[in-house]
Amino acid sequence: MRRYFAWALGAMALFSSCKMYDNLPEGDDKPALYLTKEMGKLTDLLTGNANGWRLVLLPGSYQYGGINIAFKFHKGGAVESYSEDLDEVIHSSYRIYNTAGIRLTFDTRNPALGRYAEPRNTLLQGLEGDFEFTFGDVSADQDTIQLTGVYSRNKMMLVRLKEDAESYIHKVKDIRNAVYGKALATTTIGGQEVKMSVFGLIRQLQVKVGSAEPRLIPINFSTEGIEVIGADDLIDDSDASQGKVGQIGTEILRQIKVVKEGSTYHALSPSGQKIAIQSTDYDFTKSKIRAFFYDGWSGDAVRDVINRINGVKYQSGPNAGQDSIVGDAVNDAYYTSPLDEIAYIGRTDGGDHKISLRRGGNWLSYYLDFAPASDDPSTIYIRKFVQNGDDWRYNRNAMQRMINALADNSPYKISVNHYNGNDEYRITSVANTKFWMSMSKFYDPGHSIDEMPVYLDGSKY
Repeated sequence: MRRYFAWALGAMALFSSCKMYDNLPEGDDKPALYLTKEMGKLTDLLTGNANGWRLVLLPGSYQYGGINIAFKFHKGGAVESYSEDLDEVIHSSYRIYNTAGIRLTFDTRNPALGRYAEPRNTLLQGLEGDFEFTFGDVSADQDTIQLTGVYSRNKMMLVRLKEDAESYIHKVKDIRNAVYGKALATTTIGGQEVKMSVFGLIRQLQVKVGSAEPRLIPINFSTEGIEVIGADDLIDDSDASQGKVGQIGTEILRQIKVVKEGSTYHALSPSGQKIAIQSTDYDFTKSKIRAFFYDGWSGDAVRDVINRINGVKYQSGPNAGQDSIVGDAVNDAYYTSPLDEIAYIGRTDGGDHKISLRRGGNWLSYYLDFAPASDDPSTIYIRKFVQNGDDWRYNRNAMQRMINALADNSPYKISVNHYNGNDEYRITSVANTKFWMSMSKFYDPGHSIDEMPVYLDGSKY
């Protein structure tokens, strides 16, 4: 196996030594010529496979799991990128050059990588992903190339594809869609009863072992199923008490296979036990609802959050009209108007799933992810992804308390009360029954606010 980083460092050390002009290598052994040749070999290797190469991109500390991207490299610096996140093929360019190691950089706009690597406003580090990589070892059969993210320092692998890149990504998408926002029926792993929910946007497998609190394990999807991302060392301190990442009882979970049977899919435990994939009628990843924070239409805990965002004034007495609670919203730099007591939650018309809050007539969005509980499709877990746009930059103080409260009070029960010929929907925190909101029924994207009525005690709004 070749070690390109070591060769580059050796060249730097040679030219920076005090004996720079003594006994220098000559001919083809000159470091500059050697590295040029090796860069040419790498270019030939990447462009020599017509099917392309696959990569699981690992941003940051794996808080977004792994993202499948396939590349077709061409002579002259053109590259086609196929991502499980995107429907279109991305045409951009790449370059191989030497700077503190031989690097592969994608040097023109490439949304397949840019979504995770492009800095946005207050998130100056972007989503902690990479668009530039240092080459490491190439396997003896030249089927795998080790890469290290220049920003993240994460180890990744380019793997030679045996089928066309587009076909490969479509197969990954089929598996992802089969389990995205779904739960897996209760099963046994490592001698323990395990309940699992699949968060597709943040690419995390929620695992609840026995009576323990649920924990998130980073995953990526593959053509075989759900792959647990587990480095040899622990990924973070939060999982240290559980031992190795994916450790469940006596077993370390590394894969949940997903198998197509006829027109449906099921999962398989590591021992081969068949696991049903469970969906929910309350699927926020496919539909959306309208929710109210108004007094009388929401619980005391929700009203407390709204009051702390918008502030409260004394209604009587010597301080009437003055602030009894100074709201968070006034601390935003450019906008200080209050937050409206209404929200959309779920899939947007643009295809993402978020919460959308309204302020001064403008809708402000933040990414959320959703999945049902095992064997209990009316219980829904909500997890945060991240916001990386102007909504968050200019309205952080007005948004963050409600978003944090929604995530912190998860999971939720969806209930329906049939009253006076109408269906009255409510979403209530399992842990805090005072955190509840009246809501509409579930609607497909494309419905306007006027087409999503909320009913309570016979009233319609």
